[in-house]
Amino acid sequence: MLGIAYKATRSAIGAGTHGKIGEAVMSCGAKRQMTPAELKSARKSLGLSAERLAALVGVTRDAVCKWESGKRPIPRWIELVMYLLTRPVRD
Repeated sequence: MLGIAYKATRSAIGAGTHGKIGEAVMSCGAKRQMTPAELKSARKSLGLSAERLAALVGVTRDAVCKWESGKRPIPRWIELVMYLLTRPVRD
């Protein structure tokens, strides 16, 4: 399911944008967590609504909104999902 969404968003946004977002996500390192603003920016650059991202990763829209507002910490696995969605596709 994520692959389909990824391919759809890849056609709408250039590979350079995805690479930069992916690098920013992974440069966070284990000691620094992705910020709510970084998550929101990555989601928007992929052309995803909070509701669509929630459906893709199997959580509620409310959970995404809480991560983006800073009311809840962003799980590491979400950081990794965002990294994978923003990586360039290699043939």
